[in-house]
Amino acid sequence: MAKENVSVSGKELAWYISGGTIALAGFALIIVSLIENLANSVILRQADAKIAEALKWSTGDWGFFRIMGLILFAVGIAWFVISLAVNAKKADRAGEKSQRRASRHGAINLEAIEAANAPKTVEATPVEQPKAE
Repeated sequence: MAKENVSVSGKELAWYISGGTIALAGFALIIVSLIENLANSVILRQADAKIAEALKWSTGDWGFFRIMGLILFAVGIAWFVISLAVNAKKADRAGEKSQRRASRHGAINLEAIEAANAPKTVEATPVEQPKAE
């Protein structure tokens, strides 16, 4: 299979980077939540409680960092997958368009070659036969 030259537009790259960044931020918050729970970090627990209190958000035993991390991670992955699906569909359409053009171009060339190589019909002129005397 021939390797195609694939170009990624700036807009497409921006969508990928933003989705990845959101997912990475969510993953980082999940890791901070795990460190908070496993290391019994008082500083992280206080930060978690103060942020939840400032937002007036009751998180229960889960904690603010873990819930926000899961939400951001899910949103980032969904963003990335949607942008990937949209851009893949655009690439498929462009590929089909070029394939149709190539097949039309090939059909036109094939007709021209067949017309050039077609046997030519030449009308035979009747030859007079000599009369026997």
